[in-house]
Amino acid sequence: MENQIRITVCCGTTCHLMGSSEILIYKKEIEERYNHQVVIYGSPCLGNCKEYAALNAPYVMIGEELICQANVSKVITYLNKVFDIKE
Repeated sequence: MENQIRITVCCGTTCHLMGSSEILIYKKEIEERYNHQVVIYGSPCLGNCKEYAALNAPYVMIGEELICQANVSKVITYLNKVFDIKE
C-alpha cells in the first residue's frame, strides 16, 4: 500500500529489556486500528542508545520522528495526531 507510515521498533538488547517488545505484541491491533495505513517492523538495533543514552530506551521511529521511551500508548498518541483522531 502506498503512503503507509513506517514504524520501526528497536529490538536491540537495551530496548527489548526496556519494553519495546510490547509494541510488537500489539503490531496487528495497531495496524488494524489505522486501517493498515501504518506498518510496523522490528529492527535489530537503531543505534540510538549510543547517541541519545540508553536511559531513553526503548526507541521507535515513526516515519522520520524518533520516539524516546516508547510504549504502545505513546505510539497511539502520536499516530492519533498524525491522523487527526480525537479520543
